[in-house]
Amino acid sequence: MYKSITSPLLALICMVLIACQPSSREGGTKQNTSQKTEDQTISHTLDYIELELENYEEWAANIKNPQEVPANITYFSSDKEVFSSPVGVRLSGIFIKKMPQKSISVEFSKKTYGSTKSKHNIWPNREYDDVDGFVIRAHGNPLKNTFYLDGLANLLLEEYTDLEYSSHEPVILYLNGKYQGLFNLREKKNKDFINNLYDLGKENIELLEITGGRANKVNQNWLEMFNHCKNKDLTTAENYEFVKDRIDIENFIDYHISETFLANIDWPMANVKVWRKKGGKWRWLFFDCDRGLQNIKFNSLEHITGLNQWDKERVNARLNAASTMIRALMKNLAFREQFLIRYQDLLNSAFNPETSLALSKKLKTLIEPEVGRQISYWKDKKNEFSYNTVESLSMWEENIGFQDRFLKERPKVIYKQLGDSYELGEIYTISFEVEDKKQGKIKVNTAFLPKAKFVGKYFKNLPLSIEAVPETGYNFDHWEGCDSKKKIINPTSKSLQGKQLKAVFVKV
Repeated sequence: MYKSITSPLLALICMVLIACQPSSREGGTKQNTSQKTEDQTISHTLDYIELELENYEEWAANIKNPQEVPANITYFSSDKEVFSSPVGVRLSGIFIKKMPQKSISVEFSKKTYGSTKSKHNIWPNREYDDVDGFVIRAHGNPLKNTFYLDGLANLLLEEYTDLEYSSHEPVILYLNGKYQGLFNLREKKNKDFINNLYDLGKENIELLEITGGRANKVNQNWLEMFNHCKNKDLTTAENYEFVKDRIDIENFIDYHISETFLANIDWPMANVKVWRKKGGKWRWLFFDCDRGLQNIKFNSLEHITGLNQWDKERVNARLNAASTMIRALMKNLAFREQFLIRYQDLLNSAFNPETSLALSKKLKTLIEPEVGRQISYWKDKKNEFSYNTVESLSMWEENIGFQDRFLKERPKVIYKQLGDSYELGEIYTISFEVEDKKQGKIKVNTAFLPKAKFVGKYFKNLPLSIEAVPETGYNFDHWEGCDSKKKIINPTSKSLQGKQLKAVFVKV
């Protein structure tokens, strides 16, 4: 069942480099797994996959005309085989196909390959375990590779946004018995993914891929809505309502805030997918942020609304088409206020540095025992496309420092960009507190605060709504710091600026 690593020297290096202590997964403890070699057993702190297919080198080199080929996959968790099945595999991605460490798409098909679908819950944050496929994903093409940048970008959105994001589960891959390094398992952004989330039935789902503003297939509903945004004045209530009837506004806002905060430069001309239940409203999928979290000062919102960041005519034309909807909607004052309030709320929750840096540290800790072997294996296998190879542990740490500086400093930059562009006035702070989050929590505008004690930052010229939300078994009693017993208060910035506000809950 176990496959052999062909080089005893590599095995010895692996044993020296790996730190074999357990690492955490979703707050629990991850047991070591092991891969048996000819003369020893190498321990892993992550799940691992064995993939067997014929003529791998020839298949992997055919990047211009990639073919799906039969293979067999076996998945191990905590040193136990949890599933094994014949599958179809193909190279995944575009630019990543040219790089030495490639991403592999796995497809379960009973009809074509006699596959038995996995019943193992690969992603602990998902409720489903019946998947039709997934991607064994390499680490994309970030300028500063940390081995978890795109996973971090996606998981930042999990708790606080209304987005369909990609789960992230790091694994080790063995290919025909040979160690291939650190990868992560990702959901495919297809109808199966949407159906797993919402149980709509694939026949009831419409999914479009948008490149340079153009859909990959004809859809009359989408075309009418897009042309309406392009040709109509959305400052009028009637024209705006037409759009609201056809797109999920909250999802659209969260999507554009997330992409612009993360400064994804490989967007919106590419990497855009939209979907809807037939007869429903269009929603945007979040995926592929490898080229984000790099440029702290990049004014992404101006990039998609001002059209003054690019000189090349072709790129500018594609950007113009790709940003048609957000540019049209930002002219509507009601939409603009909703967008800016929500941006402010996410800066105080999902994108608050304490929240984002804690997640980054968690993901780093999870893969850290495996990184030495990953670096040792791949650092000397570069080709002409290998511009971001991590060559040492110190380089990896530097890349993480660069990534974490983005998370720490980006909110301050965004506050200034929003304030300057939309005349939002000075920023003020409010200190919030609840005695115990088990009793209740505080919601400001659209987002719950991330901690029991939290200092929020708000624009003077945006309205504010503060709500005390009791947990089961408790009632809200009163506020300390303002003279009110109302659960929802709408203070002016002047009345609470610099003050401490405590929500007091009492047991029923």
